[in-house]
Amino acid sequence: MKELFPGIRLRPLWKGENGAHANVVEFDPGSTWPERDVHEPGSEEVFVVSGTFNDGARDYPAGTFIHAPAGSWHVPRRRTAARCSSSTRGLSAPVTPDRPGIPSGSRTVNVCEP
Repeated sequence: MKELFPGIRLRPLWKGENGAHANVVEFDPGSTWPERDVHEPGSEEVFVVSGTFNDGARDYPAGTFIHAPAGSWHVPRRRTAARCSSSTRGLSAPVTPDRPGIPSGSRTVNVCEP
């Protein structure tokens, strides 16, 4: 487990070709990513294992799956503790600096709901 920022820890699970990787990210209550987390060069998928993930705009409860397209960005933060599984595809894609947050067209699913 590696501390990325105060209160935010990363546990690598897998690293593939072209920069693709999967991690578990743990957030202490009140922790905030200090800058924009830009999804590049590929998309990012997040599964909220426990707690509530906040992308700077919306809350996502445990059991939610989020797909964020390449070039989108967010500023993750937590009011309560949370644990997320995150993977990033290492594909090349254009980055557009004016695409704030996880776009409304992104796919989110709560897999814990019947």
